[in-house]
Amino acid sequence: MPGRVNRRGMSSARGERFSNEHLGYSEQCLPVIEQPGGVAWDVYDQRLHRMALDFDDVMLGRDYDGGRAYCQSKLAQILFTFDLAAQLAGTGITVSALHPATFMPTKIVAGEPRSTVASGVEATLHQVTAPAAQVDGRFLPGFESEFLDEIDQLLGPGVQREFVNSAIALETTFDGDLAQAMTSALLQADPAGKVVPYCMPGGTDAKQFSRLGIRCFGFSPLRLPPDLDFAGLFHGIDERVPVSALEFGTDVLDRFIDLC
Repeated sequence: MPGRVNRRGMSSARGERFSNEHLGYSEQCLPVIEQPGGVAWDVYDQRLHRMALDFDDVMLGRDYDGGRAYCQSKLAQILFTFDLAAQLAGTGITVSALHPATFMPTKIVAGEPRSTVASGVEATLHQVTAPAAQVDGRFLPGFESEFLDEIDQLLGPGVQREFVNSAIALETTFDGDLAQAMTSALLQADPAGKVVPYCMPGGTDAKQFSRLGIRCFGFSPLRLPPDLDFAGLFHGIDERVPVSALEFGTDVLDRFIDLC
């Protein structure tokens, strides 16, 4: 796609989003953060975690997509924040990243708004004025102490931490009658399938049940098309699964209940 090259060396046809959303914004921040005691923050979009940066093709010259260009620009802002915080360490300048809201009803949002402009303003003001910051962190079972030690090292002297919410990291062995029933139900519906247990990073009631000595397993069988970006649809405005996947899951769960 032909196009002119702007002053940052970016092709306007393919690089305008990355140039405007990240490079231009970062340039505008510099005069502010250079002031002693200044605070800078980057605003990023919820979808940033879905689109990794391809440093060999930042401009997406090989396979351009507007949505991907937008998401990559937001991820670039986060990376810029981390890099800038390291550069300004010890200067008294605070650099942080902020996700103010999700799909606020602005002129650039297409679809159903999920947050109000007021909530976005409140989050931004809190980021600037609050004496404390909240951090969400998760650790694998058995690594809580290591995780907290690393947090304390990052905080440095003169900064204290306290828990707003705290929960255990839990795992159980994949064995017993229930695990065997899940395996059998899946293989009956899909003889070529391979049953592989995994650790879910989200919240689960199993944490509470474990205190009563109850073992829990998560089981939500779906057979998805290989070309479906299932993880990319999580919590999105178009979150969905194919009907065939639900039909497969219903069949597996029916078999599972019979086996139990």
